[in-house]
Amino acid sequence: SFLSSFLYIFPDSKIMFSTCQKAKSCPQPPEKQKWYHNPQKTKSSISYREQKKGSLQPRCVMTPDRGNPLKQSFSILPLCTSCQQYYRLIGHLRQKGKIAELALGYGGSVGALKSMGALEMGLTEEELHPLVNSWRNSNPMITAFWWEIDRAVKTTITQRIQTEVRRIRFFYKSGILFIKLPSGRLLSYVKPRIGENLYGGESVTYEGVGSTKKWERIESYGPKFVENIVQAVSRDILCYAMKTLRHCFIVGHVHDELIIECSPDVDLDVICKQMGKSPDWMPDILLRADGYATNFYKKD
Repeated sequence: SFLSSFLYIFPDSKIMFSTCQKAKSCPQPPEKQKWYHNPQKTKSSISYREQKKGSLQPRCVMTPDRGNPLKQSFSILPLCTSCQQYYRLIGHLRQKGKIAELALGYGGSVGALKSMGALEMGLTEEELHPLVNSWRNSNPMITAFWWEIDRAVKTTITQRIQTEVRRIRFFYKSGILFIKLPSGRLLSYVKPRIGENLYGGESVTYEGVGSTKKWERIESYGPKFVENIVQAVSRDILCYAMKTLRHCFIVGHVHDELIIECSPDVDLDVICKQMGKSPDWMPDILLRADGYATNFYKKD
């Protein structure tokens, strides 16, 4: 988030919540006020401002972890009533946004939300369809990209000609549909043809190992091809980072993470800078890597 990024760049900053509706009841303390840290808190510190008669009043502030300069962890401290009401609202919206991003990014609809556990997470049946429409209206370029890819794939299959969408090439050769990624790597789909889906519309089918672990015809369409492309390009970017850091002792990788075993004097910022380099085949992509140091592998 922006707030955690700000604290990562300026670790000594104390960021006051500006969302409090009652400015007088939750004022920003002057810079010269004394701040005390609870010694019992090891990963995050609760700060209190000294008040008259020796009382301690909780303030709305976030502080970084001072224990480990390579790892910034943050905690939300006790809030005033107005801030508590605001962040209860934000937490509810964040829950909806998170499940929407996970389920709807590649053409999913109400069924995808349900399979991802939307109802168990507190969303109601009546909220699901408006959530789908809201997400798609908020991301018009993503939805347009789905159908650009869909048209390119169908054109290549039916007309046996090469097509291209945003530096991604599609061509048909020897009974196989190939998708050429910006890195030059090829995705292949065996014996593709245009078929009919369950709803009476056009769909692309090809041969491969299906959900039953048997060789069968698999149905696909624009958003699913986009998912294949995005995951493949992400893999290529990670592999490029591994080649850039080949002088390091890489002991493993998990999704988009690299696990490097090194001596304590290795500079984490240098590693992150090298990992965030854009590959030659996609120089205009904006990449940034974050990292943390630990004595054993764990999630940050």
